[in-house]
Amino acid sequence: MQYDAIIIGSGQAGNPLSESLTDLGWKVALIEKDHLGGTCINTGCTPTKTMVASAQVAYYARNASRWGVHTGEVRVDLPKIVARKDAIVRRFRSGHEHKVDSR
Repeated sequence: MQYDAIIIGSGQAGNPLSESLTDLGWKVALIEKDHLGGTCINTGCTPTKTMVASAQVAYYARNASRWGVHTGEVRVDLPKIVARKDAIVRRFRSGHEHKVDSR
């Protein structure tokens, strides 16, 4: 096969570049060693921010009395937090996969 462009990596630069070139009519090969979306979606920004958000909620719940809000015991369910993170990553990744597949 012949391509007008070969893009290595489907992260924050690779995906938009492949979309732009495809829109111009170029035949593009997008190469990714693992899941589409690159580091940010799969192992970096998205999972980290998702886990941090859960930690913030736990912190606010445990310290709610400072704001005049009284709660009962606050427990952290790590398996549920990880499952939520995994679901968000899958949703973001599938969005990227759908975009690539539709081109």
